[in-house]
Amino acid sequence: MLKNISSFPSKFAAFRRGTFRLLLTKASTSTEKPAIEGLFGNFLLQTPKGFDLLTKAVHARSVELVREIVDGIEERAADPKSECVRCMHSDPKYTKAAEESMRFFTCLVETLNTTPELYFALKRSLETEAARLDPISLRTANMLLHEFELSGVLLSDSDRQHFVQLSDEIFDAGTRFVAGTDRPVPLSDDDRKILPSNLRGRELLEGPFSQHDDRKIRKFTFEKFYQHNEEQELFLKRLISARHQIAQMTGFPTFAHRAQINSILCTYGNVHKFLKNTIEGFSTQIVYDLDDILEITYPNVSYPLLTLKRPLVGYADIEFATTLRRRELMRSIENEIPPINEYFHFGTMLEGFESIVQKLYGISFEVSNPEPGECWLGNVIKLKVFREDENSSKTFLGVIFIDIDERASKLQGDCHFTVRCSKQLQNGEFQTPIVVLSLSLKGSLVCGIHLKSTIPTYELIEHVEMFPDEAENFFHEMGHAMHTILGRTVFQHVAGTRCPTDFAEVPSHLMECFFNDPKIFQKICRTKSGRALDDDLVVDLIKRQKVFPAVKNIQQAIYALVDLEMHGEHAEDIAQGKITTTELFVELSKEALPYFSVNSDYAYHHRISHLVTYGAKYYSYLLARASAAMIYKNLFAEDFKRENGEKWAEVVQSYGGEYPSDVLLAKALGRSTAPSIDQLTRSLIRDAMKYN
Repeated sequence: MLKNISSFPSKFAAFRRGTFRLLLTKASTSTEKPAIEGLFGNFLLQTPKGFDLLTKAVHARSVELVREIVDGIEERAADPKSECVRCMHSDPKYTKAAEESMRFFTCLVETLNTTPELYFALKRSLETEAARLDPISLRTANMLLHEFELSGVLLSDSDRQHFVQLSDEIFDAGTRFVAGTDRPVPLSDDDRKILPSNLRGRELLEGPFSQHDDRKIRKFTFEKFYQHNEEQELFLKRLISARHQIAQMTGFPTFAHRAQINSILCTYGNVHKFLKNTIEGFSTQIVYDLDDILEITYPNVSYPLLTLKRPLVGYADIEFATTLRRRELMRSIENEIPPINEYFHFGTMLEGFESIVQKLYGISFEVSNPEPGECWLGNVIKLKVFREDENSSKTFLGVIFIDIDERASKLQGDCHFTVRCSKQLQNGEFQTPIVVLSLSLKGSLVCGIHLKSTIPTYELIEHVEMFPDEAENFFHEMGHAMHTILGRTVFQHVAGTRCPTDFAEVPSHLMECFFNDPKIFQKICRTKSGRALDDDLVVDLIKRQKVFPAVKNIQQAIYALVDLEMHGEHAEDIAQGKITTTELFVELSKEALPYFSVNSDYAYHHRISHLVTYGAKYYSYLLARASAAMIYKNLFAEDFKRENGEKWAEVVQSYGGEYPSDVLLAKALGRSTAPSIDQLTRSLIRDAMKYN
């Protein structure tokens, strides 16, 4: 299998030009209309059985994948397609087949990552070919060497086999944990007696009754839904234990230390300091949030600020007060205008986003329906992305599919999938990416659209009304899509969002900055007749999305700190059963929010799926917001012009993960070094509090 690996040096040098095509995929890189024969243009994926065929095809060609270790294996493996289809397809046969395929590829990649012959062949190649490689190729090769080492390639045969088993354990425990994050809670006879008579027929609690008039009902259902779950705890314990073992086998004290490689903050200690600083910084502002929450929760009682007689705020009170405050702000807004949803249609949001990227990058969209067989049935549209240069010449950049359905058969929550990355091809051109965006728009439920409709899907979808938070999330996910579309890396291994998690979140949060800029918000949020909101109403609407900022940000910092410490200094104790993750969560919550009431079995983290996907990096959201706010202030706050857009696209986004995150952030800010922890913390607090 590995006999031709000695030819690797010359092959690696050729990778600077890009030399391989996607396995069994007939996707065109030109603007010509491709012959769609299966999902995303892959003719094998016309039926669920196609995943089995694709799996066998990739397995049969493993020899070639080995010889093309630098980039080819990721390109030919169906894992990105499998992950997307597993989470998105409306046919359960497809989702099951995709999950089986994904399990296989996870094991295959880890097996190859622990193959010493590959590691030493690459190492020998670098020793003899380094002088012939440009800096990016050299850094990518060194990154791959390091990833081999992180995968335990230098371990003994038995330890390498154990490493692969641990990787499989991580996948299995993580998959099971995520499946339980939105699972309803069974109600006992005693539980139902607590509920109002009209609700006692329920056997399952699908979520807390956060807006019920009775505070006792709100409190009971909240605590019941988020109580400690032994099954979830077991999956989380398995996950943490396996990650901890992998980290220690590869020379790290904990998985949390391992996870910070190439990140903006670089080290576990720096991340810990950032989160502690964030909690301390917002704590000086929290008294005002507490006062408002108590006033809403206990409307007829007055409490002096921070006295012993002041009752502790419950976590259910936060959700109740948040919704009531937003309703109050919305009522004052809608007293002067038509219903707010009339300003947020999917079509106008898409046009608004396009107007921004047109001005920044010269990008435009061509909207159509997916070709038959190209995608699953449902409310899905297809965007072809083009970029116009100074000579008005358009270049095809890639495709974005947008699925707006709110349906049980797909992953809940808004997210994106990169089905195919950009990379440089042998002819010097770039492979065109394919991205899938998943949105769960409540308005989609009234569409009743499918691909066999006589009316084109988009002509119906564009009229779907959105809520302001849905529109903001749309901008966030489209920010991820643009990051992938604008990627111009030599190797797909580091293309687009394939960079450290903290920086992968920066472009998406930057698009939120555009959305929440009053002057831009006013331009893109209009009724069908073109009516815009008045200046003061725009600010009120933005403020509505950001109520109780101190409490909300401290909560996020708590979740991030729990994620960091359960994978860090407390991982050993959790793995050995000395403490539970719930005990850690409660301890950190009480420390950060001393004026809040926390039950000993409160386990909100048991419903955070990102503990799996963002292991020890949940803090990335907060750090990305801080970074994006600095970039926006530096480049776009005064005037977002093409010159600055090109700088952001070409100098930063196009590189993906070719440079470390701290280097890219420094480039974006026009500095020689990345901002300090204190500067990032101040940026986060300033951005969160500017409308309060």
